Amino acid sequence: MPVFEKNCPNSNQIRAARWLLGWGQNEAVKCTNTSLSSLRRYEGLKPDQNPYDHLRPSIIERIVDGFKNAGIEFLNSEDSLGVTLRTSSELSKKS
Repeated sequence: MPVFEKNCPNSNQIRAARWLLGWGQNEAVKCTNTSLSSLRRYEGLKPDQNPYDHLRPSIIERIVDGFKNAGIEFLNSEDSLGVTLRTSSELSKKS
C-alpha cells in the first residue's frame, strides 16, 4: 500500500476512523465541516488511489483534522498503515 504525500490517510482508513467513532456519514460531515459528496468521493476511492489526485487539499485537510480532533490518529509509514482512537485521557494531555 502506498504512503501518500503528507501521510494522507487512504479511503479504508477514513472508513475505519468513522467506524471507530461510531459515526455515520452525516455525523462525519458535520464534525469535519465538509459536504457529504466530498466524504463519499474520498471513501469511494480505491485504497491505492491518492486522494490529492481527486479532492482539493483543503477538503482533505478538513476531513483529516476533524477526525484528529475527535481522537483519531492515522498511522502511515512504509511499514504499517492503520487507525487508532486515543483515549480521553490522552486527548486531555494534548490540550
